[in-house]
Amino acid sequence: MHIVRNVIAGFGFRQRATLDDFGAALDAALADAGVAAEDLAEIAVARAKRSAIVEAFALRRGLTLVVLSEMDLHAASDRCLSLSTRAMGALGVPSVAEAAALAAAGEGARLIRPRIKTATVTCALARRVQP
Repeated sequence: MHIVRNVIAGFGFRQRATLDDFGAALDAALADAGVAAEDLAEIAVARAKRSAIVEAFALRRGLTLVVLSEMDLHAASDRCLSLSTRAMGALGVPSVAEAAALAAAGEGARLIRPRIKTATVTCALARRVQP
């Protein structure tokens, strides 16, 4: 069976987030969207949010970490479905998780799971358009 890894998980998070927090948010988003973990291609974060914890999470899950500039996030922000006043204040985008997932997934990508929110982590899923 050929697995098509075309789903990108975008994250926003607070500094106190743990590896377990990231895992719980991702697993909940995948389950809610009906997406298998094997379909996940990458995880994406804003450059401003890059940290040792998110790098460790990517390594733990065996996924590539995509780090996006604010310009990349802004370019994808018109496709976001959620609105977070915290994200607007911090990075000027409606949802860091959604903008990260969409920006990393590229042109034509669409959200398959708007952000899921826990106490410390938001996670959104976007599907990359296959050529």
